[in-house]
Amino acid sequence: MDEYPIIDLSHLLPAAQGLARLPADERIQRLRADRWIGYPRAVEALNRLEALYAWPNKQRMPNLLLVGPTNNGKSMIVEKFRRTHPASSDADQEHIPVLVVQMPSEPSVIRFYVALLAAMGAPLRPRPRLPEMEQLALALLRKVGVRMLVIVDNLSRNQDIAVGLQVILKPRARPTPTWTSMPERTLDFEF
Repeated sequence: MDEYPIIDLSHLLPAAQGLARLPADERIQRLRADRWIGYPRAVEALNRLEALYAWPNKQRMPNLLLVGPTNNGKSMIVEKFRRTHPASSDADQEHIPVLVVQMPSEPSVIRFYVALLAAMGAPLRPRPRLPEMEQLALALLRKVGVRMLVIVDNLSRNQDIAVGLQVILKPRARPTPTWTSMPERTLDFEF
């Protein structure tokens, strides 16, 4: 006799029926895995990232600031975008079209360069000097073919910065911010 009784799953889509028939441990793993939920604002954000990725090279590239409440899918949007443009390795070189860097918890220029170099897998010397780190980071960004740098920062850890950014960004006419100047455009995830 079968270990599991036959259950009528006709109310489920065929793909879901197949998943429902998997062993329990495999179903649990599937449930715990990341899922892309393409709600309209997430799709809009992904489309904007794709448009920026395809932008022709120029002196001052446009950028995007993605802002929204916790657990709204910002990290998943970034991850889906990164997976769409995966890193690859040739025999003698890495290629990283989309580099995602987590901003250090207490940011400084040196700590940012350390995070940037670590994201590219670069070995670091003990006590590196800032000019050397800057030159190494810029050279490696070119060498590995980074087309887009995504900087992930948790603004909620510094409420003053978060409030200040909201005040600055709200009145703007939704143009594209840069990391080096005041934002011109934001994609604000307010619901």
